[in-house]
Amino acid sequence: MRLRTVLLVGAATALTTACTTVVEGVPGPSANIHQTGSKPEPTAPRVLSLLPKQWGEQAGIRNDALGLMVSFSFDKIVVDPKCTGRAATKPANGHFIAITVTAETGPNYDGATLHDLNSADFKVIDPSGDLDTSPLQTAAANRCLPGSRYLPDLVKQGQVYRGEIVLDTRFPKGSVVFRPGTLQDNAGWSWAF
Repeated sequence: MRLRTVLLVGAATALTTACTTVVEGVPGPSANIHQTGSKPEPTAPRVLSLLPKQWGEQAGIRNDALGLMVSFSFDKIVVDPKCTGRAATKPANGHFIAITVTAETGPNYDGATLHDLNSADFKVIDPSGDLDTSPLQTAAANRCLPGSRYLPDLVKQGQVYRGEIVLDTRFPKGSVVFRPGTLQDNAGWSWAF
């Protein structure tokens, strides 16, 4: 069965050749992103098509055949939270960012769509447009909080899940970008912090 995934967030813009589209609204201006890292190399800025979101504002993914798969909101962010995990260590990259997430699976949830809001799907951009290219998912980020506080995997239909995601970044302010693997063409959402 061929399925189409639809994001419930903005613009009637085709995102992939596999029929992923964004609906209801218009994306904000494209961001000029500059990749930075330990070895600066002259590269042209990457342009991402990001839909700006407010903290607590809902987004989601819909399957045309099965309806709503997952809705989610990033409810709040804490920069440099107090780490209370038993094996907590300092951030590898400089700063922890803890994001509180609420996610709800639809009645026909397939068990795969956004199964885990993987921190590998996140990027952090500083206010000048520099992209943190260091890995945001580190052992230090995974140990910052007790395991019970992290967002669990989304496994059941019709369930509400709450928890936190911790990122390990060089930047204490800027924007968090979330681009799930189901999206292509540099599309995703951004939240300023």
